[in-house]
Amino acid sequence: MLGALLLGIINDGFNLVGVNAYAFDVVIGIAVARSVHADARLLLLDEPLAAMGAREGAQILRLLDRLKERGDLAVILIAHNYGQVVDVCDRVNLLQHGEITFDRRSADTSVAELLELVHAEYRVGPR
Repeated sequence: MLGALLLGIINDGFNLVGVNAYAFDVVIGIAVARSVHADARLLLLDEPLAAMGAREGAQILRLLDRLKERGDLAVILIAHNYGQVVDVCDRVNLLQHGEITFDRRSADTSVAELLELVHAEYRVGPR
């Protein structure tokens, strides 16, 4: 993935100059800024908040919200934190076994509904 490659390059650069390699909010922020500066029309973020604390994750979510307000950049956010997805994204797609099993506007769903869909797959017997 290009995003992962870019993050790897940026992370390597931070290591070379002695910056904390675990400052992932900075790494993600720089990667997003570079993409925006390069006039990207699509930004693909695969679990960008997974290694962050709540405060750092909130900074990235605010950044994504500001980019969304601009309206000139599509963002695909791959995440398992449904609260973040519903709060930031316009649409929610649920992929199960490589297929889209759910596609709805974020305003028309909830974290509870998404959790129910995922948990239903693992239930034993009728409910």
